[in-house]
Amino acid sequence: MAQRLKIQLLSQPNPYQVMTFTVFTSDGVYFRNNSIVFVPGASSGLAGVQIGPTLADTVSRLFARLSESFSDTVTWWSMESGDIYLNFYEPSSLNLNYITRSWLHIELVAVSDTPVEILQPFTVGSLSLEIIDTYENDRPLVEEMTQANAPMLRYDGGDDIYEPLMASTLDFNLLVNDASDAKFSHLFTGDENRYRVRLTNTDPDGEQQLVWQGFLLPDQYKEPYRNGVFFVSFTAVDMVSTLKGKYLDPWMYYARYTLPEIISMLLKMTGLEQRITVRPSLVNASPLIAWKNIIVNLEPFFKDGKPSDAYKILESILISQCLSLRSYRGEWQIEGFTRRGELEGPVQVFGPDGAYLGTGTASRQQVDFEMQAESPNLTSITPFKTVDVDFSYDEQKNQFPDDVLIRNSFFAGYNNDAFDRTTPTTTYFNQWKKIGATYLDLMKPTEEFSFKKKNIYTLYVVSEAESLTNYYECPVKPYVSPGRVYEFEFESVLRIGHGLGVVPDQFMGQLSRGDFDSQVMFQILLNGEEIRSNRPSSPTFGQNKYDERIYDSYVTNQGRMGSIVYKVTFKIKREFSVSTDGYLTFRMLAPINEGFGGEFGYQYFEVMPKVLKISVVEGGVESENISAKRNINYTQTMGLDLPITCSVNFAVPNSFRLGDRIGQTSRDIPMVFQEDAAFYQVFPPLNNLMLSFRKMQIPEDISAYLFDKGNTKAVYLERADGTKEHFYSLYVRNEQAGRFLYSLTDWQGRPRIPKDYKRLPVAGAGDQLKIHLSDFTEEDYSKREFWKVFGLDGWEETYPRTVANAYHCTRKDPVLNLETGLLGLMFPDQVYSLYFDGQDRKFLPTRLELDLTGGKTQMNAKEYSVNQITDITYG
Repeated sequence: MAQRLKIQLLSQPNPYQVMTFTVFTSDGVYFRNNSIVFVPGASSGLAGVQIGPTLADTVSRLFARLSESFSDTVTWWSMESGDIYLNFYEPSSLNLNYITRSWLHIELVAVSDTPVEILQPFTVGSLSLEIIDTYENDRPLVEEMTQANAPMLRYDGGDDIYEPLMASTLDFNLLVNDASDAKFSHLFTGDENRYRVRLTNTDPDGEQQLVWQGFLLPDQYKEPYRNGVFFVSFTAVDMVSTLKGKYLDPWMYYARYTLPEIISMLLKMTGLEQRITVRPSLVNASPLIAWKNIIVNLEPFFKDGKPSDAYKILESILISQCLSLRSYRGEWQIEGFTRRGELEGPVQVFGPDGAYLGTGTASRQQVDFEMQAESPNLTSITPFKTVDVDFSYDEQKNQFPDDVLIRNSFFAGYNNDAFDRTTPTTTYFNQWKKIGATYLDLMKPTEEFSFKKKNIYTLYVVSEAESLTNYYECPVKPYVSPGRVYEFEFESVLRIGHGLGVVPDQFMGQLSRGDFDSQVMFQILLNGEEIRSNRPSSPTFGQNKYDERIYDSYVTNQGRMGSIVYKVTFKIKREFSVSTDGYLTFRMLAPINEGFGGEFGYQYFEVMPKVLKISVVEGGVESENISAKRNINYTQTMGLDLPITCSVNFAVPNSFRLGDRIGQTSRDIPMVFQEDAAFYQVFPPLNNLMLSFRKMQIPEDISAYLFDKGNTKAVYLERADGTKEHFYSLYVRNEQAGRFLYSLTDWQGRPRIPKDYKRLPVAGAGDQLKIHLSDFTEEDYSKREFWKVFGLDGWEETYPRTVANAYHCTRKDPVLNLETGLLGLMFPDQVYSLYFDGQDRKFLPTRLELDLTGGKTQMNAKEYSVNQITDITYG
């Protein structure tokens, strides 16, 4: 039996702990890691795995390090439910040695050799319809009669193979032979998930197969008002269309999910809990990335306070992935349109909840039913000359999010205590990492500027060397790559206070010489190595001097601020490129204090960054509309609006990500509430108004997840009765006893709080506060770069280009459209075979109407052909 290695971190390792293991066979060492050292998070210069703020972060970093450093042709790494696995291609007989640690567990585990069950083609025998009451199971079994040629199963996939949904309906009627009024009115309930309809086949060997299932439309019922014998008509549907107007819970729009997770959640809303089978068209060029590792960010589906419905989300995912969905044989079958005619190939299987069950080999039946008497209609369809992929993204260029610099604008009318509890998320450096920073003070929340240098009268002297170990680091690290031109734009204000000893000529002379530039220093690193900085000793100093130094002054009488305050705005804008791909780190260095002291009369320097951007200005093909043209005489153009791309541009929110989920999708927040209140002031006249809170102490890792990662909107309250409420008007505060989470329950007047915050309900006994988690392994952004069409190796392009290639490769040459009637039942997963013009041709049904009692099918189908194409150019 095959084996694989399982690695579990049971708790956080101590700094400089080592993980070592060896896998061997009877022939000797098969795999060995060369010791992994866990280092403190602040020790960025040391090789090893940095210990993260949470255990999940450390596991993610360990997985990234192992995948990068210990991958070869005989192994690959995977992450499942927070555990790391080393998978072996060969052999199956293995042994293990590892150094025992209290925080670490490593073992060899068996891999099941049992293949996942794949449905095989069936032979039609006799068909039966069942109507099942899903709420009451004590109804007697009653047989009813239907009219000949009345039961019709329809699949509608549009006019071509590219439609994302192949909706299905089942029409039938039931006999009323005694002129009874409203005999079947009990089926008219208004409840769309009460009556399930099943179509079952019994083959010649007596084996039964589920062919189709759906629910009765609950709001349609009609019958003729007459005596005698008549029929009452019904319609059952696969319920996909009912996703229109249905919405996910509001906190889910602030989360990320793998494709199996989000698709299963959406399809569960139909009421049909069926397993999901997938044959993707687009695959990542890296063998380490599977379809189940593709992640969707739902935030782009919540715009201007309005969420997209479940139908829109599902449709967007399917279009972006070149997939088509149908309900058939008790499964949600998802196929890439380039694989719909594949007679045999791998299929990935997931449970109704999105859990991966395994991969098997599925076969497809090829039929050649005799056509009906009327002549079939064959129409030629030309190849695409051009496929235009239009990607509409929310933020085109800037690699940093808009709120990377959050400026505090609420600095009037509050006492400090109340302010600190109502606006923590508006304080700029709450999310930036403070490293060293011995010589930097955070300003009070009520002040406009974010950090300042220590008052010079405390005699701190900061050298350039010391500034390199005292800085604030931006948590957002954009991914950059060669072949692109980027633009760096930075703007910051410096406020300078001085006494009467400083004369304007002295200040202007220092400003024009650039003496104050050392008070507003920045540093940009690529993969930990400096590439740009305005610090005096940097090799790039001459290229990074500020373009503008705009000053203003005002007089103040506030004690320490002396009589005059200068405000200088520094601006710089530079284009740059990189020679290797990787992640950028931006730092604000501590201002250099050497040369500025009491002899010059300067008392303090306060800094406020205003603008920080790194934008793509050239070469970002994945961020542009793609026009993929062929060198052929035909003129047909295919236009596609791509809802989601896969871009290395960090600023594109509607981009697929890549990784493995760590842990569960939700976590309980410990709940021990205390009542609290604070006052704010209104002028004029002076008046104290109250803010009402409930607060509770929370662990540091929960605080970090909520606020450092910006996940406050992903919190909800689960009531004891199972109902849920969005619970996001939250604040965090560091207090002497620890970190406290505040929920805003009420207020007087009109306090300055985030505009979308609301009064939160009071949690009661049995209620539980939860975070909806989006924890995934650290992503290697370079793997977003290249994709290919399944089965067409050696054709690796960016994601939008690969989408265009998928359309082109199904139309290399003219294909045929077939409209005909068949003497047999043609099902949606079958391929129709027709010999025409000296060739055996395969056709894929796009529309089907099956006469279940007459054994006939009306079909619209497109010829299937997939070929690699070499004459495409991109513009």
